[in-house]
Amino acid sequence: VCRVLTGTCTTCQSSTSRVSVSARCTCRTFFTGTRSMYVSGTLQAAALDVVTQPGWQPHLRRTREALRGRRDLLLAGLREHAPLAHVEHVPPGGLNLWARLPDGTAIDRLVDRCSGEGLVISPGAEWFPAKPSAPFVRLSYSGPNPSAFAAGARILGRALEAGAVHAAH
Repeated sequence: VCRVLTGTCTTCQSSTSRVSVSARCTCRTFFTGTRSMYVSGTLQAAALDVVTQPGWQPHLRRTREALRGRRDLLLAGLREHAPLAHVEHVPPGGLNLWARLPDGTAIDRLVDRCSGEGLVISPGAEWFPAKPSAPFVRLSYSGPNPSAFAAGARILGRALEAGAVHAAH
């Protein structure tokens, strides 16, 4: 959680205002008078300790590579088994893909149909700050079983091809 923090160091009495993970002075003392954004100082200190450890950057590289591989595996499954679920933007990072669905797709029925076959998908509208411009689903590739992505894409593809998922006009 990065934010602008303002405070006075309790050790060297220097004042600062900066964007930071935590309110710490260069002498590594926590500032007093900082405003919390509902994150406890203890949790901020723990997070800062984790991200400043020597193993953090190698861990991030490994995680980034693993997630990129999972993302690509899910994309390949969608292209092969669910071509009606179009991913317009492939993110360089993150945990999810956004798949645009054909106009007229009844998202709630699609979600129910997929759920009935063991695939949990998230309606995109839940994640938009306003009404979405088109029907979307949010697909996570961060779960524990990437070997199931192809099977999940097949379920989604069958559900999209079925006439029951389209809204009545």
